Amino acid sequence: MSSTFQLVVRAGNLTGQSFALDRPEIVLGRDLANDIVVTDAEVSRRHARIFLKGDNYVLEDLGSTNGTFVNGQRLTGPYILQPGEYINLGENATIEFVAVEIDPDATLISSNLRPAMAPLAPEPAYAPPPEQPAPMKPMPAPMPAPAAPQPAYVGQAPAQPSPVINPPARKKMSWIIWVLIALGVLILGCILLLVIIDVANLWCTLGGSLFNNIWPGSCP
Repeated sequence: MSSTFQLVVRAGNLTGQSFALDRPEIVLGRDLANDIVVTDAEVSRRHARIFLKGDNYVLEDLGSTNGTFVNGQRLTGPYILQPGEYINLGENATIEFVAVEIDPDATLISSNLRPAMAPLAPEPAYAPPPEQPAPMKPMPAPMPAPAAPQPAYVGQAPAQPSPVINPPARKKMSWIIWVLIALGVLILGCILLLVIIDVANLWCTLGGSLFNNIWPGSCP
């Protein structure tokens, strides 16, 4: 069996992803144009590269600001990688160089530096939804029972109150008027009689003795 090599990210933004080394050169860095993009503030835009030289893969720093390390040692020049070694880009991104044994009879598919996709789970068989029961029709409201007829009244009709007959007011008023007229005539007659007696000086003639008893010497 032969071996192939890949990079497995152990720490950083791509943790858990693996990239097959299936081309002569691979560039790592923060720039989106790189083969492996590591989005970390301590990683330079073009941080390092891994290239094939003979039968070996060589790691080289590309003048990064924070340096490239292998097993904790900072590189000062090109370095031949060995399986199981750890590459550090700055302090946060850690990548392992891994050798994978493959079967020469098996078909190898290039990953194009993209993490392998997990096989899709088979979709569950379509099950038709349970048939919904037909909605029940509402029962019609019961008709109200007809009202019982009122029994006819058999008893006697209630007696009507007899009208109150007031005495005619005209007769009463006429009687009062006649009394007042009689009194007025009587008073007027008395006044007229007194005037006649006084004018005719009949006081002493009619009642001289009476006036003399009341007012002595009033009548000669």
